[in-house]
Amino acid sequence: MAPDVLIDGTFGAELKYGDITPLLTWDSGNPNALLDTMERIRNIFIATQLAAAVTSPCERFQQEVSIISAVKPQMSCILRNAGDYIALFVDIPIAQQPDTKSPVARILMTCTNTFQFKSMECTVLWPPLMKEDRSVSLQRFNPSNSALQYVLQLEDTIQEVLQRRNGSQIHREQFIREIVQSDFGKYLVEYDQESYSYLILYVMMTTQNDSLLGCALVQIHFTDLFPSKTPTVILKSPLFFSNAESHTPEERQIAYQFEEKAPPGQNLERLKFTLLNEMAAFQTYLVSRPPRK
Repeated sequence: MAPDVLIDGTFGAELKYGDITPLLTWDSGNPNALLDTMERIRNIFIATQLAAAVTSPCERFQQEVSIISAVKPQMSCILRNAGDYIALFVDIPIAQQPDTKSPVARILMTCTNTFQFKSMECTVLWPPLMKEDRSVSLQRFNPSNSALQYVLQLEDTIQEVLQRRNGSQIHREQFIREIVQSDFGKYLVEYDQESYSYLILYVMMTTQNDSLLGCALVQIHFTDLFPSKTPTVILKSPLFFSNAESHTPEERQIAYQFEEKAPPGQNLERLKFTLLNEMAAFQTYLVSRPPRK
């Protein structure tokens, strides 16, 4: 049996049962039936809001949305009456081939209740996995220009960011796999297999007779600026804590320098050398430090 669908009064138009095709042809054996229903309702909502915007008595709303929708059909908008003013939110994916992982330009336009244009501003919404890139300097939005003009300018900048990040991920994956496939691979705890943003090792130092000299949890964190920016390497003790009442491990960030143009294998050897030396110094510090209070 098809589910009941309840729509609140903010939908913006009368929604008829016959408009929701997946409900009319409901197939309980189709695992995507409910998803198809919600997608159909969403598309009706988007179309309703777009129609309201392009027929708005506010001429600037009409102009901006008409132009944007003609060039960027993936856009969506929501028109809201906020009491003493009317707000129009327009979301435009910023990518040559937009998907759910694309950044979005959100345009907020406002007008008075008498439909006199008031203001327009733009922000960039970054998807969760991408996060905001603070190294990117975005051009300031000039409300005297069209919103579409600004978004097209943003696209060039964002495309450079995406290309750099894709290149960075390839380099991160290569270096992490190099570590995992080396003799240090036996110390592997885990690594990020999706975006290759971190690697965790449990490294043990032993003598030639396999007597344990020391051990540490090694966390290696990469940013989207790798390989131009060296990864952060942190040592954590599994036995010593920051104070007597805390279960927070004693830790130390170590100095490691990744050379972007180094010959193959050299950065891995430098990492091994740095880790073993820093671990020895860290272990000496831990066993000789005064008791924590």
